[in-house]
Amino acid sequence: MRLIVEGYPYKAQDVERVLQGIDAPQNKDGLVRVNYVGYFYNKHLNDCVFFLPKVVIDENGLMLGRYTPEELINVEKCRRMRREDREFIYGLSVWIYRAIREFQRLNQDSDIVYVNTYSRLDGSSNRVQNTLLDVILSLIRFINENHNFFMFVMKNIHSGYNKINWTKTIRSNQALLQRGRPVYLDLVNKKKQVNFDEELLIIYFSVLNYIKERYGFRTNIDANYELITGNEFRRWLEGYGKLRLRQIKYKYFSDKALALWKHCYAFFDLAQLINSSRQQNDYMLVKNFNIVFEAIIDELLSDKNLDKTELKDQPDGKLVDHIYAYDGLINDKERIYYIGDSKYYKLGSKPGDTSVYKQYTYARNVIQYNLKLFLRDEKDEHGRGKGAGTEYLIYRDPDTEGYNITPNFFISARLNLDYDYDQADLTFTGDEPPMKHFENRLFDRDTLLLQRYDVNFLFVVALYAGGGEWAKSEFKAEAQRKFRCEIIKYLENRYQFFSLQKRPDKTDSLRNVINHHFRNIIGKTFRPYSDNEILYLSCETDEKYQVENLALLAQLSEDFIIRDYKLGTDPRDTINHFTNVYAAIEQQPAGGKVFSLNDFADETILIGGYRHEKKQLQWILEHNKYNVRSSATRSGSVGRIKETAISARLLVLYDIDDVEHRNPPRVFLLSGHRYVKTKTMLKLGYIEPNGNYLLYDIEKELQFEKFILRKVIEYARIAEMQRRIFNKSITNNWERSWVGTPLYFKGREILRILNGEAEPAIISTEEIKRYSSTGAPSLLAADSDGPEKQMPLAGATGDNELEVPGIWGAFKSVQFRKRFQNRLVEDGEKMSLAEFKMQHFYNKVKDADEGGVFRKRLRECKTFKECKAIFDDLFNEWGNSLKYPWVRQIFYDYIDFLRDVFLSKGNLDDSDENNIKKTSKIQLTYPDGSIESLLPNDALKKIVLIIGPEKVAQMNLRNVNDKLIVKYKPFNARYYEQLEGDWWILNKGKPKSKYQNIYIMLQRHSSLGIKVKLIQ
Repeated sequence: MRLIVEGYPYKAQDVERVLQGIDAPQNKDGLVRVNYVGYFYNKHLNDCVFFLPKVVIDENGLMLGRYTPEELINVEKCRRMRREDREFIYGLSVWIYRAIREFQRLNQDSDIVYVNTYSRLDGSSNRVQNTLLDVILSLIRFINENHNFFMFVMKNIHSGYNKINWTKTIRSNQALLQRGRPVYLDLVNKKKQVNFDEELLIIYFSVLNYIKERYGFRTNIDANYELITGNEFRRWLEGYGKLRLRQIKYKYFSDKALALWKHCYAFFDLAQLINSSRQQNDYMLVKNFNIVFEAIIDELLSDKNLDKTELKDQPDGKLVDHIYAYDGLINDKERIYYIGDSKYYKLGSKPGDTSVYKQYTYARNVIQYNLKLFLRDEKDEHGRGKGAGTEYLIYRDPDTEGYNITPNFFISARLNLDYDYDQADLTFTGDEPPMKHFENRLFDRDTLLLQRYDVNFLFVVALYAGGGEWAKSEFKAEAQRKFRCEIIKYLENRYQFFSLQKRPDKTDSLRNVINHHFRNIIGKTFRPYSDNEILYLSCETDEKYQVENLALLAQLSEDFIIRDYKLGTDPRDTINHFTNVYAAIEQQPAGGKVFSLNDFADETILIGGYRHEKKQLQWILEHNKYNVRSSATRSGSVGRIKETAISARLLVLYDIDDVEHRNPPRVFLLSGHRYVKTKTMLKLGYIEPNGNYLLYDIEKELQFEKFILRKVIEYARIAEMQRRIFNKSITNNWERSWVGTPLYFKGREILRILNGEAEPAIISTEEIKRYSSTGAPSLLAADSDGPEKQMPLAGATGDNELEVPGIWGAFKSVQFRKRFQNRLVEDGEKMSLAEFKMQHFYNKVKDADEGGVFRKRLRECKTFKECKAIFDDLFNEWGNSLKYPWVRQIFYDYIDFLRDVFLSKGNLDDSDENNIKKTSKIQLTYPDGSIESLLPNDALKKIVLIIGPEKVAQMNLRNVNDKLIVKYKPFNARYYEQLEGDWWILNKGKPKSKYQNIYIMLQRHSSLGIKVKLIQ
């Protein structure tokens, strides 16, 4: 086999013979660059030449990270090439060819595919056209799919072969008498006639052997026959093969035998044509492989029914690569178009300015197309289209004149370091600078966003060329979910979102209220079609917009109930619940209904204090207002508004100086807030104002169930200490300034604290004693009348080291390693280098996990300090055997990374990272009512054994590209394990895929009465 990489500059003398018969002119620099991808049979070399896409070369100009393209021009002569690398190259070449075949089938009018094949008869007077590679692949595929046929034929051939013919033995031999019994010294066996089945098998296995030796394709030949080889086989190639196959053709009657005969005949027929024809070469090549890559991604992502609309083929001549309708970003009830563009670059390259600008133009055209349909539609009394949701998606709200967010992305190809075909590895790689005409306006028509992603080239090629519809739909669903989640994450890092509900006491229509604020909210608010009573507000978090945003929110609070909002969720249930609670408040006179935290479970509650000695309570009750310094609304980065401060609905007021909490707190309903300066506070008579404030309006006092407020404050104190220790900003007297700080909690958060379900302390008791002015903290029990009960702090240990379960498991977690890799990239590491380092890091993790005493110590370690000590010993053991000096430091950096994760989450569980491989189980419910929860692989094997491997094999179930059940050990058994006897089962794939296969099996064997459920 010969390999040429698309676009790579070769010296002319290195590739002159390999490219003979292919148009590959030299450039001015004397180098040859071939812009083809595909297959080419070079008659002069009597060898296959494969043209591979340029993505197989990494940023260092190497293939598989080890070989230069020049070394692999002739694969068989690269002596340092490893066996697994050689097999990967063969497999990749075939997958590329199959992808081009599939592209040709789906795009028969395309003019980028160049095919030159031999027209021949297939042995049945049918004229066909196939390349030599097609025939070779069909021959290899036949043996992989028909093990049973070969075993059946060979069993019949050899049955009775050595059976004695007693009639001929007695007739032709003189018997000797021994102890009265005849003994025959020369036995006559039954003579075999010419067995045509056996001859056909010999021919077939001889062809496979020739393919293996000549072209390098790996074949599984496990029959003990004397094969046709050397000069004798060459005679068969020159014409005798066709002749002999014609002579024995009419000896076969079974479908399998006839199919095998046709495969062998096609090979010898094509071989003779190649040797005798003046036609120089046999090839299937594609020029501009970027078009094929676009077709691959489009097949796997886009909505098929959009191909002929202006959404795809735009009026200005631009053709969108990929577009599909999916859940919008505002909530999951509306849909929006996602626009994608495939970028077929060399590894490490990024889209240029032209591509970025063009992609933004695609989004504008899609918005305009939907607006055209919207304006054409008949309107209802509110100015809304009656056909909304049937012909177009909502991009513009006519009342606020806000525009929906349009997701837009690039997707590029890359090879992951494992070189596997099983994982998509769809990875977010960054954002392009957003395009906008106005600042701090997300819901503006001219504010457009664009992101970049990479996908495993091997995965998508294999899925396109050989994947079933189920596998394709599974990838499509996962990819679309990923795009939505990533852009939501991007927006929530740069914007804060609020839902706006018109206050129940406002009699004006929503449209009039919007008109009143229109000048200030244009481009910042949007209302999806179905949410007639809810607006969504966006505020950019940059510090320079801080004052502007606070002023806007204060103004809107006069007419709207403002809540913090998380993109992708639907707030209507919360809003409807509060409306009912508010109605009960309005209808009940004083001394009526007693409210509880359950009534405000989804609302933000402000726990605020007052100084009795400063007569602050008198000022609060006189003015019906409560003030918080605007700096208290900052969270995290400077200038970021704390959403909970803006959306507080309830005020729990307590005396800061009442350290024993003798006076019960009072609870007030808040109606809105204002952003005011020192002058306003002076006019209101506030004592010693300093700076800017959020001034909350108190509506009325509520009758409220008692709860232990000091327990909530104590929880907040320890959480604050934890945060300061983590940020290294703690001092011994920090509590003096913290006492009385306004606290914001959701109602359900307070309930969890009171019930002991929330635990903030993940630092040692000694650290808390060191920095706490009141000594070791006590989390009080719920019984307020009894003595204070000391509750243990999570993670506190006697040796001043915090116990953390699952440290070594986190080293082997895919999700945590991905997050650590992203951290390396954020710190300036190149993506390719970060991937390489993480791959080598994981290799050493596996070495340590198999390292005897170290394996036991690492699996049992409970503290980060202990884990570091084990690494010290481990690296001393490894000594100078480390290939890269930076490996040691990565281990220690990873420990620090895990500590950060633990401090922020309180555990090292990666299940919330969508890593369902380790946590998912499949539940089987049997007819007798018994239930069993098993790992996906164990559940799959159990059901196959219950039904029977042979019956399951007849169902022809597949996972991605491979059969679920096969008889006899496959040639590449990496993903198969033995089930029973000669049956092997595929063990790769996601839990969802295994669940789907179990579901199909049980549906077809419903008499078993077994039910299946995937538990995530």
